[in-house]
Amino acid sequence: VTAVSSYLAERAARAAGLERERIVVQPMPIDATAFARTSRGGGGIVTVGRLSAQKRIHLLLEAVVRLRAAGRAMPLTIVGDGVERAPLERRSAELGIAEHVRFLGEVPPAGIPDAVGDADVFAFPAAGEGLGLAAAEALLLGVPVVAARDGGGVSDIVPESGHGRLV
Repeated sequence: VTAVSSYLAERAARAAGLERERIVVQPMPIDATAFARTSRGGGGIVTVGRLSAQKRIHLLLEAVVRLRAAGRAMPLTIVGDGVERAPLERRSAELGIAEHVRFLGEVPPAGIPDAVGDADVFAFPAAGEGLGLAAAEALLLGVPVVAARDGGGVSDIVPESGHGRLV
């Protein structure tokens, strides 16, 4: 049995009644050549993902409000589409930050390096992710990643220090 992350290996072991040690963790491959450039920064906060409740993008909207109140305003770019897009757009307007939040919509895989490339930080607030491929791609671009500690497999990718933080 193989799994793409420690998180999924643990879940598979419980579901199948196997010893965890019998499951091999084999992360998904990434075409590192597509992520060969290094971030220059200045792009604010960026996140990438299907806009669903699991991704918890609403937390990023609240973070933008808090950063602005603390005098540390940063724009937020949301890459992706899904059922939560309209509610998130409404919420950003209700919070008074719509002009500081950019919704790019779905971007083809080849466009991700440019969409993320010059971010100051990549935010990954999702819960229970299988792996967190977008976080790995951001790290390849030299973009620091802040991810949710309960994010699932992303804890295999985001370091506790250096260019990452699990919060």
